Amino acid sequence: ILVAYFSEENEVHLNMIFKCFFNLFFKDFKTLTYHFCQNKTQTKYKEDELAMDAFSDGLMSFYYKLKKEGFEIRVLPAFRPDNALTIAEPDFINGYLEKLEKSSGISINSYNNYLEALKSRHDFFHTCGCVLSDHGLDQLVSEAFTETEVQNIFNKTRSGKQPDPLEVKKFRMAVLNHLAEWDHEKKWVQQFHLGALRNN
Repeated sequence: ILVAYFSEENEVHLNMIFKCFFNLFFKDFKTLTYHFCQNKTQTKYKEDELAMDAFSDGLMSFYYKLKKEGFEIRVLPAFRPDNALTIAEPDFINGYLEKLEKSSGISINSYNNYLEALKSRHDFFHTCGCVLSDHGLDQLVSEAFTETEVQNIFNKTRSGKQPDPLEVKKFRMAVLNHLAEWDHEKKWVQQFHLGALRNN
């Protein structure tokens, strides 16, 4: 079945299949994560968190399976921080930020804490061989902002208030700007998928 889907290049169905199989490979996945990554101390401490990162992208769990099976073609993970931009979504505070705090080990009480935690995940993926940052956007954003504005937008959202559309654009632009700088520092490729839906 998987071969048939590969031949049809049907990514939606592939993701559905991979996510269904993920739990079957969870234990092997954690073991492979520890043995593959360069930073053994950090990896051993955060095996479960990296596994949860992979669960949000079903394709990544199979990356480790291919590694274990000695697949001859080199396959590397991709950093897909779509949730980092969803400040207007209800799950941003009680869902994404809580997971980011747990996986990074950083308490997120300010915008600077948020960037620090997000950067730690970016760094961690780099130690695992990642060379590509992949972004699913509904549209490209271009909005002028100041760091003070973005800090205030984050604080407003953290306190439980809803940001307005302009504030959402400013926040997304600011975070994308930081991600672009980190990608450049590590010589990663940064790619954008416009109109991609990844919450199905």
